[in-house]
Amino acid sequence: IREMAFELDELAARSRAQKLSSIDVKGGSFAISNMGRTMKGGQGAGILPLGYSGMVACGSVIDVPVVDDGKVVPGKVLPLTLTFDHRVVNGIAAWRFYADVVKGIEEIVV
Repeated sequence: IREMAFELDELAARSRAQKLSSIDVKGGSFAISNMGRTMKGGQGAGILPLGYSGMVACGSVIDVPVVDDGKVVPGKVLPLTLTFDHRVVNGIAAWRFYADVVKGIEEIVV
């Protein structure tokens, strides 16, 4: 476990420095893309890397009017998109996964 933690730290450091090699990103099956800095206030779906079965892309948190207990109040929204290969992943399973991701984020924030 320590060796895996060390390798993960090293990989994260290379990623932050934008120095990942093709070997570093080979063999994955699911991707997470942070488009927040480039898509300020926007939303988009990432392009699924070859060989991957799915990806969640998130934009940046934006201020929007939301309905809370029947009243319109200021709120924050995190745009999320799920892209998946329908040849590999069943749509219902993908939707359940997406709902679990949203629920997990809401539990952390709320």
